[in-house]
Amino acid sequence: MWNAFGAGALGFLINLPAISYFEHGTTWTSAHAHGSMAGVYGMFSIAILLYTMRSVSKKEYWTPKREKMVVWSAWLTNMGLLGMLVITLLPVGYLQLTDAVEHGYWHARLTSFYHSPLVSGLLWARMLPDLVFTAGVIVLIIIVVGAFFNLKPAENEQHEKESKIILDELAAENK
Repeated sequence: MWNAFGAGALGFLINLPAISYFEHGTTWTSAHAHGSMAGVYGMFSIAILLYTMRSVSKKEYWTPKREKMVVWSAWLTNMGLLGMLVITLLPVGYLQLTDAVEHGYWHARLTSFYHSPLVSGLLWARMLPDLVFTAGVIVLIIIVVGAFFNLKPAENEQHEKESKIILDELAAENK
């Protein structure tokens, strides 16, 4: 979903020459950046992290309760990211684009633009999806820290034998 929306649709939108001339560096660029980087690569990184943690931690750790926590973390991070885009970044980007077309690009980047009541309200409204996203990250951190305390024991007997042979050979060479 994030690949199609964040990287695809928003990337295409901000790279249209007529739009890019007026919006480059505005919050539409931030919307594309958040949707593509956090959505595509961030969620992929979380998936790899969870896959790895499942491989190195004890099977008993991954209870139905823990699985439910993973689902909650996924929903919270994705809904938080979507909220960031829909509640703040896309609407403020649209307002910046209209302001840039009417008054010039420089005007849409003024501090007074960001302090206008509507834009300021939208920027403050972003706090809610940010908190939702943060809650998802906190749940993920709890899962990962718990997994670190439930790691599988290392199976090093064969490696110890191989290391001993190598060390013995090196010791024999240095004599």
